[in-house]
Amino acid sequence: NPDSQKAIARHEITLDIDMLFKCSSRLLKKKGKLYLIFPASRLAELLSVMEHNKFFTEFLRFIHITKNSPARFIILCAEKNSRHTCTVHPPFYLYEDDNKFSNEYISLFQSV
Repeated sequence: NPDSQKAIARHEITLDIDMLFKCSSRLLKKKGKLYLIFPASRLAELLSVMEHNKFFTEFLRFIHITKNSPARFIILCAEKNSRHTCTVHPPFYLYEDDNKFSNEYISLFQSV
């Protein structure tokens, strides 16, 4: 990416996934939570690194562009040193069948 800030955020130029969890482990207390949005294609790698660093999945949600497309990203809550059942939430769709933003997506930008 020509934008250096976006390149750093998206391509692990200065912080790879393992270092992210090592730093998070130092900064978070026991049962501290780390929320991530990550490419769905890297889920297996993410779970492996989490387990190695004693983080466990509290919940997971797949993000799809449309209902008929494969998951593009995941939203994940990782909890430090705490084992419990992982909850898989229903998929999050950005667009409805008519190519309009989904109501759930629109609600993210409305004032409370």
